[in-house]
Amino acid sequence: MARTYTQLQQEKSFEELKEFEIEVLERYATSDYVVSQKDVARDNNITLSCFKRIKEDAIIHVYISREMVEAIRNKAITKSEMRTQQSSGKCVLYYDRLLKQREEFLVTGISKVQIKCIAEDVANNPFKPIKYFKKKYNLESDRLVRLILKIAIVENIVSDETMELIIKRSLDCCLHGRVKYKVKKVFDEFRKERETNKSSQ
Repeated sequence: MARTYTQLQQEKSFEELKEFEIEVLERYATSDYVVSQKDVARDNNITLSCFKRIKEDAIIHVYISREMVEAIRNKAITKSEMRTQQSSGKCVLYYDRLLKQREEFLVTGISKVQIKCIAEDVANNPFKPIKYFKKKYNLESDRLVRLILKIAIVENIVSDETMELIIKRSLDCCLHGRVKYKVKKVFDEFRKERETNKSSQ
């Protein structure tokens, strides 16, 4: 009988379960497109819902590389499009949600000192693109850099002057008025959070 995730937790240590998750996902990511999640689940004597739990756990908690995540994501999206003959929108949103959770997990491992350093670097180099800082600090995505900037602002890690420089560079990058308005609204929310956090300290 196929094992559930709870059964795997009972029979394996934390490290054994982590290694198992990596092995299962490597098999799925590197296999031919005809090999489905259901096939890999069956071959490893686990339920399909267990496979999904393994996948979510390994992606969010960074057990697997970003490259492997992209391989899994691309395969799942392609299979979704082939199966339904329609847009794979739901599948795209699902993996986007997992990647956001992954980035939120990753940022917890970055110290306030490092967050301040990165944010000040971004603020003081307005003509360098976000991709430059992603590469410079060996960060996984552009979105992770933006999350670091958000935390630097709302948690009062950087000065008001640095915050204003970050906001200015972001607004200066907007080519269309509608986009600039949306970006301004986002930073207005960040300011409110910053003030709330400041008064509670």
